[in-house]
Amino acid sequence: MRDRCASLALGTNAPTIESSDEAKQPATKMTRRSMCGSIVKPILALIIGLSMIGVAYWISRHEHVGSALPPGPPVPTPSITAKEEQSRRQRQREEFFTNQGTEVLNSEKARNQEAIERAKSKLATSFARYHQGVPRFAEDLSTWGSRYQFAKAALKDWWSKSNTARTLATEKFARLVVSDESLQTDVRQVLSQFASDLEANRNKMLTELQEKVTSAAVPCAA
Repeated sequence: MRDRCASLALGTNAPTIESSDEAKQPATKMTRRSMCGSIVKPILALIIGLSMIGVAYWISRHEHVGSALPPGPPVPTPSITAKEEQSRRQRQREEFFTNQGTEVLNSEKARNQEAIERAKSKLATSFARYHQGVPRFAEDLSTWGSRYQFAKAALKDWWSKSNTARTLATEKFARLVVSDESLQTDVRQVLSQFASDLEANRNKMLTELQEKVTSAAVPCAA
């Protein structure tokens, strides 16, 4: 009886002992995990920090070495031969004279045409003045006095082979219409003014052309 009671007592206490051991095991595992975690985290942080320091040092070292290197040789530019340079200058001159040069020459041509028209107008004015004396000259030739003079001069010319009648007509024409000296003077004045206008137009053209050449930096011919 006692033995049974003892066995029962032991039997009832055995689970209690086992349950207390089982309860202690999870606590021990959690304590170990927390200890490992508290050790591993600082180690990982230390490794990451050292890695970042190493990377930063490598980058700074690389930049320093790169900046300390001497600059490389300059890249050679393609050389231009003398013939190519001459062709380029020739093209620039042709383009300039095709565009701006033609414009300047056309302006001079227009001014010269105006000078021609002025000269023609002055000559027309002079000849209109001469034309006004033609009726008086014709009327004078038809008078009896002029007829007598021409008849007498014609007889003299026939007899002495002279030019008296022609001289008489020339004198009347010079007195009533225009003389040779007046005609030459009028024409000479018109031509002189026309030549002065052409010279002024040419000088103006050269000045304008020089200004455009300078502003456009056109290369001179070799």
